[in-house]
Amino acid sequence: MLVLALLVVLPAGLAAQVASTSAVHLDPKWVQNYAKLQAKAAKQQGHKLAETLATMAAYDYTFADTSFKAHDASAADQYMAQMTAHADQACALLQTQVKLGKKDGIKHVEENIQRISFGLRGLEQSVGFRQQAKVKAAVDHFTDLNYELLQWLFAPKS
Repeated sequence: MLVLALLVVLPAGLAAQVASTSAVHLDPKWVQNYAKLQAKAAKQQGHKLAETLATMAAYDYTFADTSFKAHDASAADQYMAQMTAHADQACALLQTQVKLGKKDGIKHVEENIQRISFGLRGLEQSVGFRQQAKVKAAVDHFTDLNYELLQWLFAPKS
């Protein structure tokens, strides 16, 4: 129930933020695709929702990267927070599935988390000094998430 509440509250705030910066740095097609993902997520549950959230996290990473390149650290910070929230929600949903003995969706989520993690490593080298600590923390967090997902993916069947 808490996850659903977060899905309702967090994306609504991000939608307003995306709309406010999209004219400046974001590709309108990406913003439109993101809005479609939000609508799709509102109708899903379980591993399908986790997969959609992981895809949204990948979009959040792209938005953060674009914002950093446009020297808009404030927007980038918001996208990084949203990226982390979406990834954490996806992993929490999958953890529930794993406890039930199901591995559906783990591979898709892991691939997105891994891509984000690699992107963040490159981003860490290109951002300003003040942002490096935040990006480094995100790198560490996504590395941990990726490790956890791989543990679930390759765990022996019980």
